[in-house]
Amino acid sequence: MITLKPNILKRLALTGLALVIAAAPISLVSCATKSRDDSSRLTNSFISPSTSESQPTEQTNSTSTNVDKANSDEPSDNPSDSATANNTNRLPLLIGQEVVTGDLGRKFNADTATEINSTELESLDIYTALKKEKFMWGDVKIKVQPFNENNFQHQELAGEDLENYQDLGFILQIEAQETFHDMGNYEITTPVDSEFMAKLEQAIRGSGIFEYNGKSNWTMCVPPGEGVFEIQALYSSQERLNYSINAGWPPVAESVMAELLPLLVQQLYVADLPYMTLANIYHGLPQPLNLLRTIEIKESDPTLADKFQYLISVAGEQNETAYLTVSPTDADGLYTVDQAQLSPAEWQSIKDQIEKSKFFYFPEPENVEADKPQLLDETSANIRTEFAKNPDNSVTESYLPLEGAITPQTATADLLHLLQELTKEHSE
Repeated sequence: MITLKPNILKRLALTGLALVIAAAPISLVSCATKSRDDSSRLTNSFISPSTSESQPTEQTNSTSTNVDKANSDEPSDNPSDSATANNTNRLPLLIGQEVVTGDLGRKFNADTATEINSTELESLDIYTALKKEKFMWGDVKIKVQPFNENNFQHQELAGEDLENYQDLGFILQIEAQETFHDMGNYEITTPVDSEFMAKLEQAIRGSGIFEYNGKSNWTMCVPPGEGVFEIQALYSSQERLNYSINAGWPPVAESVMAELLPLLVQQLYVADLPYMTLANIYHGLPQPLNLLRTIEIKESDPTLADKFQYLISVAGEQNETAYLTVSPTDADGLYTVDQAQLSPAEWQSIKDQIEKSKFFYFPEPENVEADKPQLLDETSANIRTEFAKNPDNSVTESYLPLEGAITPQTATADLLHLLQELTKEHSE
């Protein structure tokens, strides 16, 4: 690492190199020799690097590329962005208090089809990473491919469930790290069938990603927390989908994950596998409130004259019916509600408020008092939720809602206010 002195900075500025000067010393880090795979925080990766068609390559005599255009995810209509024209620049990027120079490549393969005729998806690899309040906070790798009974790694992953993998035909792997509350690694492997693959293909097709097929905007050595989105898909017709971008988070990435997340959550739910980690990481997407079964809230604000304990229990195949029970926590409580059935509009208003709250759902420890997470704000209320663990509604998993990356400061107060109004409406 080289620390630049003021006179050197001045000379560099005169040569046209743009530098951002902060109060703290700025260091220049060269990343020209750093490989793309080094940017991944996840270990034991099962996703192969992007194909050479989608990777930017360095050229000695490169022409100037506009930075904003290079980081845009809009398809290019410039003839210079063809398969034979690949422009790269060494540009400084401010990461924290470091100016990082990397190879900024923008490549568009004009021969790559923006429409894929086949609907038979054979394999899919996706890597997303972002540490931003906007959409997600963490790293996620998703891979689905045909199950190969002759592949030793596949045999190990299948274990005693080998026959099920053979019958269903495909293997789904998910590897993730939740980094907002540092919940650690999350690894899932499960068999899936051709019906799931068909739904997966429909989700990808509906996201609009085909329009960006063959494009790659990549700056070496930028931390994945600044944004990474890579997708590779292979069809039975040998048609391919390839797109990669980093140092940003394009709208098409949100579109793809908005289509895929509900499908993945449902698949994990049916397989009796934990799904809440994915919902916590992709906090910008709707939470799986269709699987919410119980909400318990106990008011604890010492300034309240009357405090209540609320219980909302949910029933029905489609999670459509909710019952409210309210009991005072002191002897002089004014209101009591006993299993009052909420109207569809009332139940929807509660779900809407919970969705706005964007809580982070922390698995409830076995010993809550001893192992309770320190980040849980209990100044106004204690909150506990239960979500369905599998299609058998009698089996649930308990979670303590914590403050998430985009949880409003008034989230708990707003939810309590709504419940107080419903309590008055249904009190005996």
